[in-house]
Amino acid sequence: MKYELDDWVVLIIDDEPNNLEAIKVTLEHFGAKVLTALSGLKGMDVLKSITPTLILLDLAMSEMDGWEVIKNIRTIPALKEIPVIAVTAHAMTSDRERALKSGFDGYLAKPFRPSKVIDEILGIIAN
Repeated sequence: MKYELDDWVVLIIDDEPNNLEAIKVTLEHFGAKVLTALSGLKGMDVLKSITPTLILLDLAMSEMDGWEVIKNIRTIPALKEIPVIAVTAHAMTSDRERALKSGFDGYLAKPFRPSKVIDEILGIIAN
């Protein structure tokens, strides 16, 4: 299946370079422009200059974790409606519920299959 992501700008914020690169390569393969940040603080800096189509955000990071980043994102009027998906190894049901209550639009559990990431993202955004 060919996805049309040519008009997407995606910001991935994750302090694990291998996870970040796997998602980046997958999204770029389908045409998305992908920006990356290796920390929550760097991600917030990137968001000063762009308004992405989607943000993929790791929860467990040093400096500024994903919980703090989502709190900040949801206070910025230009970013308030941008879909933000939590990407995390915390795969407990309570973690998913907490993420959704904290302002995330969806939840991707690690490890994930790059071949399934696009389907999962589109499913989350469609809801």
